[in-house]
Amino acid sequence: MIHKDSKLIRVLHSLCLMCVLQGMVVDSQTIYRIGSDCGVTSTITEKSNTQIEFDGRYDAQHILSGDSRYQQCDRIIFQTKNYEEPDAKYRICISPIYFNDRACTVSLDFKKSLFSSSLKSYDCHTSTNFKLCAPDEEKLYVFLTLDEQKSQTLTTFLFRVWAERTDGKSLYIIWAERSDGKSLSTRK
Repeated sequence: MIHKDSKLIRVLHSLCLMCVLQGMVVDSQTIYRIGSDCGVTSTITEKSNTQIEFDGRYDAQHILSGDSRYQQCDRIIFQTKNYEEPDAKYRICISPIYFNDRACTVSLDFKKSLFSSSLKSYDCHTSTNFKLCAPDEEKLYVFLTLDEQKSQTLTTFLFRVWAERTDGKSLYIIWAERSDGKSLSTRK
């Protein structure tokens, strides 16, 4: 058990030097499940806390049945809009938190429109250092492609999606506490 006054707690407390606050409240977390959340178009801002998840569940029979309710289960669309600052400019970015697909049964294609060519693809061979940002002010379409000859039940992934402000007007407040208990703050 670690006691409140232990050296480890003091060291961890001092490591808050790395804490970065963006000077704003972050929205509650939103997780979209590609393959089961159908017809999703999500509007995100720099305050958004958004993720895309796949948990191996994807009913291909429904998708292939021709039933219009299931026609858009293979994609999620992201766009940006800041209602408080209508002139703000953003780009939408995405990167994996984890991607478990040992059988290489799925791939993701990232596009800026429904019929455009792929900006980039992600599959079991792609590095986890992956980060993709759509061109400024463009939507980001995320398409799931399945290898229907293989089972996806063991495939899971989670991606983080965020909006980066590109007009240079973001305010970041960096907060740190020194080991002597005094706090520091810096504005950029």
